[in-house]
Amino acid sequence: MNKIIFFLYKKNFFKLAYFLVYFLSIFISDYSKKITFYKFFKKRKSIYSKGELLALNQPKIFIFKSKFNSENILKFIKKYENIYKKNKYSYDGHKNIYQSEHDLNKHKNFNNLSKKIQKAVNSKLRIFNLERQLKLHKMWFVITNKAGKIKKHSHFDSDFSGVMYLKVEKSKSKNFGLKIFNPYEKIELYDFTKKSKMKKSVITKKEFIYKPKIKNIIFFNSYLEHSVDNKHAKIKERISLPFDLKF
Repeated sequence: MNKIIFFLYKKNFFKLAYFLVYFLSIFISDYSKKITFYKFFKKRKSIYSKGELLALNQPKIFIFKSKFNSENILKFIKKYENIYKKNKYSYDGHKNIYQSEHDLNKHKNFNNLSKKIQKAVNSKLRIFNLERQLKLHKMWFVITNKAGKIKKHSHFDSDFSGVMYLKVEKSKSKNFGLKIFNPYEKIELYDFTKKSKMKKSVITKKEFIYKPKIKNIIFFNSYLEHSVDNKHAKIKERISLPFDLKF
């Protein structure tokens, strides 16, 4: 049955794959782990090449150091004309956070940065020889105050999602940071932050918590659910720059 489902997936028959997995999950609990995955592709309504689907099938997380000037980016954020004004993202159910409109990539102060992030992300994916490159289509900033919390969610309108950290603190708390949930057997982790070559490892735990560092960028499959808990923060505000990409 798994071969049939995977065949449907490779042929872009996502609706059929989703309904088959959903039906089987009623009788076999292991199939429930894949419901979110196939639901994601059913909602995306996009056509992918076989190579892209093979790459997307195995969830992945990438971490690398950026060379962008975080101080300049923070200055642009503080000058943002609509900062702290309510928008359609003010009622997403998160706690003690502010997020800007999601079109910063079109803003004159952020347009060049968005192109550089897009180029950097695509450079990390070269090892998979993908036929198409990702395009950054959304970018925004998030200010998380003390005790702020971003609820568990995923990004169904994108293929990869990421975040660059601009203002964070070190914390010994086990739960502090970006929490990525793993309902699958494994997630591949590609770490480019070391001075030596890229380090690849496999995450098998149900949750992966990334401790953010200033100017570091992490990106991952958009179907991976994630959350942020800032309740142990000592600094007044934690600032990050999330973004979404799609083929």
